[in-house]
Amino acid sequence: MSVGAARSRAPLGRAQVERVLEERGLPRWEALARVEARYGGIAGEGDDGRELVLGITGAFGATRAIDGRKHVLVAGYSPIGWFMDEAGRVVEIDDLGERFYESDSIEHRIEQLALFDAGGSQQLSGQLGEELAAALGLDPIPETSDSFQRYWGSGGSAYEHGSGVLLCECFTPSDYGAHDRVWSTWLSSRSERDLAMAVAKASASMK
Repeated sequence: MSVGAARSRAPLGRAQVERVLEERGLPRWEALARVEARYGGIAGEGDDGRELVLGITGAFGATRAIDGRKHVLVAGYSPIGWFMDEAGRVVEIDDLGERFYESDSIEHRIEQLALFDAGGSQQLSGQLGEELAAALGLDPIPETSDSFQRYWGSGGSAYEHGSGVLLCECFTPSDYGAHDRVWSTWLSSRSERDLAMAVAKASASMK
């Protein structure tokens, strides 16, 4: 996702944020004020080319309970909404209530969405990130890694998608609509040759 390419409106000032939160009966969380100050009105590209808009105005501000805690809608691209809790953790949920990715912060989720924009990918069962990263000679990418997703790539933080291999270890539903959550590992590359070679080498290292 490309964030910052377009801004549909100026971000609200702190006093305006406080007023919007009060008018909508929303909690006065510092995390919400931070999202609006940094990202309010920004539109980027989400999955499948859909527009992702961020902020606390417009259709945003809806609340829902997730894991017994209140969450507030702060971003979305139909039919996915990003719901944030008081600590700033983000959970992605669609219109039907199906739960997808989680991230420690909206900053992490934006970086993750921007990075994992691959043409081809291969899923491997289990939590294999560190093992496969060592076997493939990939470096950690700390700015995209958190409690729910960890990344390694060709060139570490300097990795630019378009060449080389990206490795992602993520905690997600076992299948669409499933309530159980499992660790899975993905290998990705826009080069079919690089991906095939990485999958072969990864498979060999697991025997």
